[in-house]
Amino acid sequence: MGVDAVAMVENANDISLDDFIRQMKQDRWGLMSCEGAPLPPDDTAWIEFEWEGGRYFSLACTPRYRRLLALEYDFERDEFRDNPDFDPEVQLHFLKIMRAAEKIAGGPAYLGVDTVNDKSPPEKVEDRELFMLPPLMDHMIDDWRAIAEAGTTEES
Repeated sequence: MGVDAVAMVENANDISLDDFIRQMKQDRWGLMSCEGAPLPPDDTAWIEFEWEGGRYFSLACTPRYRRLLALEYDFERDEFRDNPDFDPEVQLHFLKIMRAAEKIAGGPAYLGVDTVNDKSPPEKVEDRELFMLPPLMDHMIDDWRAIAEAGTTEES
């Protein structure tokens, strides 16, 4: 069992989920999963939620977090080292999807882990105090927008 990524984007453009999904489908990366396969046509790839006065779109199906990061922190040695689970193709697909989502929604992208972050706030009001947005993706993957826009795979 692994730790999945939690990814979301702020809906600063104040568009509906239906409009967001329609626009994502117009971007070739908005039609792909993080594994590079086509998304199911049932529009369940993204969920919408409101939090502290803002609106957000959260990616429902995300890859394992370790596949997205080239380096991992070694606490025993107090240094970063190469991550053996890093998958540059999965990272690139994921970053292209999130870059498309950020452009359409107009707000920043966030990236966290499902052991700490949820994809949306809990339904029960009394449990909502435990919810927090993940860190900004800018703090998690250096130059992620440049990687997404310049990167290529066999399919891009």
